[in-house]
Amino acid sequence: MKERGYRRSLAAFLIPLGALVGVGALLLLFWGAASLWSFFHTDSQVYRENWGLALPREVEQEYSALSPDRAMGDGWRYTVFQAGEAAPYFEDLCQGRDFPEEELRDWAARSEAAEEWLPDFDACRGWSQSQEDGSTLWVLYEPGVGRAYFFCMTMQDREQNSIPRFRPGDAVAYYGAGFWAPFLAARRSTRGRL
Repeated sequence: MKERGYRRSLAAFLIPLGALVGVGALLLLFWGAASLWSFFHTDSQVYRENWGLALPREVEQEYSALSPDRAMGDGWRYTVFQAGEAAPYFEDLCQGRDFPEEELRDWAARSEAAEEWLPDFDACRGWSQSQEDGSTLWVLYEPGVGRAYFFCMTMQDREQNSIPRFRPGDAVAYYGAGFWAPFLAARRSTRGRL
C-alpha cells in the first residue's frame, strides 16, 4: 500500500515537472529559431526584400540601429554601409542634393542611432523611395568617406503615418503578443481584403 502512495506522489511531482521542462524546451527552441533567423537576416536583405534594392556584395555593413518600440516591422531603421568597391553603384543611385535633413535626423534619433555615425549632410547626395502605405527609404551617399547611410521608416497598413485605428483585439496584434504576434498580424493585415 505504501508503494502505491509513493508512486502517486512521484507521479504528482514528475508530471508537472515534465510539463515545465517541455514548455521550457519549446520556448528555448522558439528563441533559438528567432535568433538564428535574425543572424542570417541582414539589413541588406531587408532592403532587398522590402524595397527591391539589391546592394552589391562588396558593400559591408558597419553600423545598424533600430527603434526600440518597433512592432510588427513598423518603426525606424538606420544603417551605415561602407561602399568600398561599390562606390560607383551609390554614385549612380544618389544624384539629388535635396533631402529633408531635419526629418532624417529625427528618424536617426528615433532609431537610437549614435551621433558619431550620422553623415555630414552637407557633403551627401541622396535618393529616396516611398511606398503606398507611407513607408519611406532615404539613401544618402557621402563620397569623401565612401559611406552610404540608409534611413528607413516602415509604416505597415497605415495611411501616410496617421495614428492607427484599432478595432477590438487589434491592440494585441499591434503591440505584440510574444509567440502569437505573427499570427495575429497576419490576421490583421488580411481584414477587409478578401
